[in-house]
Amino acid sequence: MTNFKFSNTLFVMKHQMFLITFFLIFYHVNIVHSQNLISNSSFEQFRVCPISFTVKHQFEQTVIDWESPAKGTPDYYNTCGNEIAGVPINWAGVSEAKSGNGYVGLHVWNMRGLCTKEYIQSKLLKKLEAGKYYHVQLSFKISTYSKFLVDEIGIAFSEPRIKLNHSNKLELVPRIISSKNETNKALLNEWITMVDTFKADGTENYIIIGNFKANDECKPLELKSRTIQNKDLADKSYYYIDDVALFEICSSCKPDFNINRTFYFKNLTFEYNSDKIKNNHCDSLDLLISYLKNNHLKVKVIGNTDSVGGTNYNYNLAFNRAKSVRNYLVEKGIEKYRITGISHGAKKPIASNELETGRNLNRRVEFILYY
Repeated sequence: MTNFKFSNTLFVMKHQMFLITFFLIFYHVNIVHSQNLISNSSFEQFRVCPISFTVKHQFEQTVIDWESPAKGTPDYYNTCGNEIAGVPINWAGVSEAKSGNGYVGLHVWNMRGLCTKEYIQSKLLKKLEAGKYYHVQLSFKISTYSKFLVDEIGIAFSEPRIKLNHSNKLELVPRIISSKNETNKALLNEWITMVDTFKADGTENYIIIGNFKANDECKPLELKSRTIQNKDLADKSYYYIDDVALFEICSSCKPDFNINRTFYFKNLTFEYNSDKIKNNHCDSLDLLISYLKNNHLKVKVIGNTDSVGGTNYNYNLAFNRAKSVRNYLVEKGIEKYRITGISHGAKKPIASNELETGRNLNRRVEFILYY
């Protein structure tokens, strides 16, 4: 086994969430969406259409801008592939891509204790700047033929390019790891999106994705309800990976937050006359989720409406909108017992309901963090 040291280039990496997040959530989420710093982030660009699971160096020869940092052989799947390396049907299971036509597959655990860890690595479009804040996310899903679920998918960063001649676990401490709730939700056979926000130390030049625990440190859960459909996965855990994203967040923002203070999601809106959250307005919620995963605070979600409509109707609509936010937080890994949803209906406006601009402000969701 090659002894590769990262101590000079990597700090101990844990969840780090700073109060700057709250300024972003409550006032103007300022994620710099002009550039995702991950190249080929959804694995749509490839050199040749995959026709089999990967051996030796085929992965980097197939997928543009991604490689294996060690001897492991991650797999690539695409709609252009056959029944072994296709989408939705492939040797590891059946799944559509989270988006687009392609995704990657990784071995992350083996019951027999064999060293079969697989990781993927990509050079960032630019090295992260020390002191700046970044939003990172990826989607993962356990393959439908895997018989075991493991308790962690992680994201680590490195300054040098990693290239090792073994398939053991990498000696990196991940900056971001999936929560227990996120991992357990994989039982539902859905794509799970993990999100977090962190402050860069300036050494982040490459992103590495995989399971960073030793085989005996993992806590596997046997999926007894699953019949063995692929004997090669009867004693293993295998995950699909898609939609990796890394964005810079406003570095000039300053925190403004206190416990037991009421804030509202300024950029959070809903479909007209509906409790459905607009898909392009979840960034503030994702940043809130990143924060809540790093403490034990509870959150009260409060729905409000304008004065248009009857009292009972507005009460129910506001309650259902608060419930939608609560459900979104739970889906992303926040424990149910930490979230309370209530409704104020139209009783507590913050602007005049005489004008549309005022009514827009009154159609809001607020929250209070408390111990």
